[in-house]
Amino acid sequence: MFGVQAGTSTFSPVVSFRYHTAPITSLEWNPNDSSVLAVSAADDRLTIWDFAVESDDAVTTASSEDDVPAQLLFVHQGQKEIKELHWHSQLPGVIISTAMDTFNIFRTISA
Repeated sequence: MFGVQAGTSTFSPVVSFRYHTAPITSLEWNPNDSSVLAVSAADDRLTIWDFAVESDDAVTTASSEDDVPAQLLFVHQGQKEIKELHWHSQLPGVIISTAMDTFNIFRTISA
């Protein structure tokens, strides 16, 4: 996420996370909550982040898995080589993820 610094036209990170340990394979904003983002990666994890938790003036850096940011809502593990994820268009909080070994449908956020 990037923002413009006051008085300049330069973009700088508003928040920076180094939580996933392998390349990102898919990401998608929640269609019902504009501050919630789902991310899957080649580290076989799907994470859900809520950026509404972040204060406007803070820059947060999570440098390792042990340093869990407050914005991290959910971690889903157990699939191998997650390829894609999508929020369900009619069921709030439901995510569908596909992987090399299976697909999962799960509800992560109470509506």
